[in-house]
Amino acid sequence: MRLLLTFLLLITSIGSQAAESILKIDSARLNQSINVKVYTPKSYDVVNKTTYPVIYLLDGDTHANHTVTNSAFLNSTGVMPELIVVAISTVERFTYFTPTLDKNSGRDSGKADLYAQFLKSELMPEINKNYRVSGFNMVAGHSLGGLFCAYILQSQPDMFDAYYLFSPSLWWDNEVLAKRTDFKSKAKSPFVYMSIANEQGKQRTAYQNYQAKLSGVYPNAIFQEFPNEDHMTTPLLSQIGAFRVSIC
Repeated sequence: MRLLLTFLLLITSIGSQAAESILKIDSARLNQSINVKVYTPKSYDVVNKTTYPVIYLLDGDTHANHTVTNSAFLNSTGVMPELIVVAISTVERFTYFTPTLDKNSGRDSGKADLYAQFLKSELMPEINKNYRVSGFNMVAGHSLGGLFCAYILQSQPDMFDAYYLFSPSLWWDNEVLAKRTDFKSKAKSPFVYMSIANEQGKQRTAYQNYQAKLSGVYPNAIFQEFPNEDHMTTPLLSQIGAFRVSIC
């Protein structure tokens, strides 16, 4: 117990060294204000010529703390470089993370294109202008956020250099993404990491169907299973796994 407590205090201390700033983006695309927390690593204000890769976190309110802490810890052990974490506050997930209008869902949906426009034309230019970025951009999404990442990978693959899909909700609209054959051509081949927990039923079936399709387009994609985790706990270990294989 004492050893575990010491370890937890250690990684908390490492993570706490990141500096946090808050941006408020008045989005014309989404017609609302979006709060964004930006975490710069401990060396950012010390080595003032260094540039850093950037990870954009969907549902940042939920995933910022573990991502900042894990990236700092992995950097301290030489596994990965330091990076800037951009944690985007949660929006109406069914509205903006879904690529199609599914009338059977009973929800306002199908506005993923608007959210992609917000990222590409409003948020990312702001980050590029105000922070020392290297030009290597990652995006991470869980559940419906993972569905959104899959949609961008399929429709605008050059938007990011690495895509992390954690327990993605690929069952949406009768597996609409797995059934599409319109992967856009890409100037470069992004890195793709996709994970699933102990989920069964339509979640696993859709995952397997999309995995088969994705493997044909991105043969170097990494797929990882966490049988001891559930849908809600997958992002913690998945983010570690993605970092270890994509930017080390």
